[in-house]
Amino acid sequence: MVLSVEETFFRMLRNREFDAAELSMSSYCVTLGRDNPDFIAIPVFPSRFFRHSCIFVSAKSGIEKPSDLVGKRIGVPEYQMTAPVWIRGILQDEYGIDPA
Repeated sequence: MVLSVEETFFRMLRNREFDAAELSMSSYCVTLGRDNPDFIAIPVFPSRFFRHSCIFVSAKSGIEKPSDLVGKRIGVPEYQMTAPVWIRGILQDEYGIDPA
């Protein structure tokens, strides 16, 4: 079955439709806070890559390097998605940008 990543995550998290599926690492970690977690992670990573290349800015913004993002508003589709979690960590650890 070929589904979009978002639909796969949603259907697995919401309905437990599959025997195995890729999940957002951060969404998986959220489930670990429950008394009886519904999922067990196995070490398979079908869509891993460095997230440094996933930050885009308007060509008219004047932003040329990550440190130019200090004090700017940064939009993400979902706060707990794995990519934004990594990006917040990269910006904070490597460039001193407060993710708040």
